Parts: sequence; C-alpha cells; structure tokens
Amino acid sequence: MTFRGLAITRALALSRLTGRIAVMDRYTYCQYAVMRLRGDGGARRVRAVYRRFPTPDLVVLFTVPAALAQERVEHRGRDHEELDRLVAFAEAYADLPEAPTFRELPASGTTDEVHAALFPLVTAALSR
Repeated sequence: MTFRGLAITRALALSRLTGRIAVMDRYTYCQYAVMRLRGDGGARRVRAVYRRFPTPDLVVLFTVPAALAQERVEHRGRDHEELDRLVAFAEAYADLPEAPTFRELPASGTTDEVHAALFPLVTAALSR
C-alpha cells in the first residue's frame, strides 16, 4: 500500500474511534490523478486496494487558473511547479471517472470568499 493509503487508513480509523468527521485534503482521487499524470500503469491495482475505502460524503475540488496555482506554490516558498504540469494535473482530475461527483469550487478569491462558498456545501453534506 502507498504512503497515501496508510494516511487515509489512519485518518479513517481515528474518525471511527473518536466519532468525529474525517476531513482530508487528499484522498484516493489524488493518487489516481497523480498516476494518470505520470502515466503509471498500476492504476487498476491501486484502485483495487483503495476500493475498501468508503466513498466520501463530499469531495470538493478547489479550482484556480494554473497561473494562480503556480503563483501560490511559489509564494509558499517550499517547492516549484511548472505551469504545464499544473494544467496537466487539472486535466488528470477532470478525466477521472469520479470527477462528475466532485463539487467544484472556484478558489481564486480571498480566504473569506472561498470559505463563504465552501460553508453551504459542507452544511448540506452534514445535513444528509
């Protein structure tokens, strides 16, 4: 199992043990998109292993133009992303079979604006 799989397993186990909601910034879909981006041929095997994980009640895909994403990565000062790779990564997410279930949230605005847009999505998911 991948490092991502172990992280997901840990988060879900803690959620069950504590009775708290699991909120993750990455889930299986991230691994699938990375594999698609790299052209990895092991996607079928990874999907088989990850099939045991529950389907999330809500998946929010924060979207920003690639240039803004690159600017934000550079601003963090920890790493660097090529613009073409960011475009390809967004396309990899969009091409996932699960993509139609994702709730896309434009995240180009301020933190407060993004939070205001996110809050109703989370509230609706919690009320189901």
